Amino acid sequence: MRIEKLHIKGFRNFRDEEFLFQPQTLIIGANDVGKTNLLYALRLLFDKSLNEHDLELTDSDYNVYSGTEYIEITVTISEITEECLVSIFAGNIKDEKMIIRYTNSKNSQYSIWTGYDESVLEEQATRYYIKRLNMQYVDANRELFGFLKRERVQLLNIAKEHLDKEKKDADETLTDEIQSRLHDINSKVNSLNYVSSALESVNTELARLSIHNEDQNVKFIAGESDAGKLLDTLILAYSSDEGPLTIGGDGRNNQIFLATWIAKQNIQKNIDHVTFFAIEEPEAHLHPHQQRKLSEYIQRNFKDQVLITSHSPQIASQFKADSIIRLYSAEKYTHVACGGCSQMIKSEFENFGYRLNIISAETFFSDGVFLVEGSRRTGL
Repeated sequence: MRIEKLHIKGFRNFRDEEFLFQPQTLIIGANDVGKTNLLYALRLLFDKSLNEHDLELTDSDYNVYSGTEYIEITVTISEITEECLVSIFAGNIKDEKMIIRYTNSKNSQYSIWTGYDESVLEEQATRYYIKRLNMQYVDANRELFGFLKRERVQLLNIAKEHLDKEKKDADETLTDEIQSRLHDINSKVNSLNYVSSALESVNTELARLSIHNEDQNVKFIAGESDAGKLLDTLILAYSSDEGPLTIGGDGRNNQIFLATWIAKQNIQKNIDHVTFFAIEEPEAHLHPHQQRKLSEYIQRNFKDQVLITSHSPQIASQFKADSIIRLYSAEKYTHVACGGCSQMIKSEFENFGYRLNIISAETFFSDGVFLVEGSRRTGL
């Protein structure tokens, strides 16, 4: 399955624009030109994290310059061969293609439409298909530490669910062993002379001021005394010859963020649903060399469709010229160059005689380019 085309009418920056996509697509453009709005149009149709209230929109979501009171977002999906999609969409598919449309009007409710052609679209009560076809979205304003904490738990739980019985039994045995060792560690900790000395004075005062706890003493414990809770609160850390190191800079955290997120998607991937991905500004806090490595990794290792927004020529240099969508503003509206991902851009770039590198990738981010031809003269 592949999102082949997106057509937006009257939504935010866009008056009437059509976008062609590739399996890996890079979306570029100036600040506030509408890259996030383009992805949000797709999210309205496919993002499970958006609720009914989000889908209703507000007056500010309508293109203010055109004065429109109607929004229409149409997605053409091609190469539909997955059994789960063929089953759920049934008669809506023809020649492995179908259309899904979102419409909304001011002072009205949104509607979802499906069909194999625009002339035969039928209204649906809900986004019934998102259990089988959905979009995973990574926001540019991601809070790294909060995400890592949240995703760590989900990653571990998903991995645990996918274990067979033999491995689950082995883990239970090992957890019991960890629990036994925790008891032993805490017993030895409290046997340390300076620890027992400190605790003696604390327990003396506690016995004097407490009514109900005369027979209970406080102890120091090494972190967590319960193995289950200990395993539930594992943290990510770097491994080195000297031992574990605390995760540090934002650049490295961003890499771990993406690696953890991608790993979770791969672990929970199954034949019952199809997912495509959207990542905003993956280059955040990364060194240029790491940006190129990340861009190369995404294109080589993502088996599912992925859409990326970026301001980085380092990221762009790793993409093919016909896999780049450039947005630009003109006469108060946002437009798309050459209709999105275009073979024409690829052929023209090849005819120009340059391969896509850091310098030539800058041209995609520019409003104009000076071409200087002629021999270079050097002084004696």
